[in-house]
Amino acid sequence: MANDNNINIVMKTKSKMARQSIHELSNEFTTLGKDGKLANTSMTGLSNTLDRLTGIVRGVGLYALSSQLADVTQSAMDVNESIHLYNIAMGDFAESTGRAIDKLSELSGLDRVKMLDTVGEYSLLARSMGLSAENASILAENTNRLALDLGALTNRSFTKVAEDLRSGLIGQSKTMYKYGIDVTEAAIKQEALNQGIKKSVRHMSQAEKMALRYSVMLKQSGLAHGDFANTINRPANQLRILSERFLTLGRSIGNLFIPMLNSVLPYL
Repeated sequence: MANDNNINIVMKTKSKMARQSIHELSNEFTTLGKDGKLANTSMTGLSNTLDRLTGIVRGVGLYALSSQLADVTQSAMDVNESIHLYNIAMGDFAESTGRAIDKLSELSGLDRVKMLDTVGEYSLLARSMGLSAENASILAENTNRLALDLGALTNRSFTKVAEDLRSGLIGQSKTMYKYGIDVTEAAIKQEALNQGIKKSVRHMSQAEKMALRYSVMLKQSGLAHGDFANTINRPANQLRILSERFLTLGRSIGNLFIPMLNSVLPYL
């Protein structure tokens, strides 16, 4: 009888322990389920975040693309304005100077329209100072070539050198010091004496002063003459040419959108 009681006690104890184990296992599965739901929620949130990020990246890409298309279209539209300025500024010498610029562009690989614009601005400036159309065209073409050579020699962009030379032509001497050129009043006074001109610089017209500055700039930049042609195969000049080719390519792409704008703008 005692043995039966002991067996019953042992069986009850094992049964109780089994129920506790099952209860603990059930709690673990419940916790695991909660963790699974939390992980699923986290993954869903991560997926939504990635979707939003993808949307942002696409939006930025479209904005950048539209901005680039706007730039190349604007560049294409500016061509007509540059050519118009050139033709007005050069007058009867537009055709002959244009052929020289075409040849220079072909040999150098530089952008033709940019040079037309630069030469036109030089000529317009010279004529506004009182130079004749012929002298203005000579000054403009030679100063454009000088900008190429000085840019190659000093490793500066054509655009920057062209701007500095324009400043030098009107007497802003500080911009020319970096190129070793002096266009101060003392320098042009000496140039006048070298040319046998006895007239005082202070009594000269703006055209006469500009002609003397132009002469000084050509003489004092002698070391740079022909430097672009001599160093055209160097990496720095090749990069300049590559940049100019991309500019021309972008302008060609922009030309594709101009007919559409011509159709839309009148309605707008």
